[in-house]
Amino acid sequence: MNRGQFKQYILETYPCEANHPWIKYPNNEVFRHPGNRKWFALVMDVPKNKLGLAGSDVIDVVNLNATRSSSAHCGKNPASFRLTT
Repeated sequence: MNRGQFKQYILETYPCEANHPWIKYPNNEVFRHPGNRKWFALVMDVPKNKLGLAGSDVIDVVNLNATRSSSAHCGKNPASFRLTT
């Protein structure tokens, strides 16, 4: 799934719209719940080397805001990076 397909899926599945909150990063998009305006997805351009990958070309990265139980399966995907605080 590419970035455009991902955006289309979100917009067709959930009652929301894309928001571009950062002037410095116009390609970064935030998707928010319409009722409480809390974000549930962030799509951004990130250089590979910022993720510890070889190269400096820019790739699409999705940050999903989910509960621990609903995101447990993501760790099984080798393309997923699990960030913890």
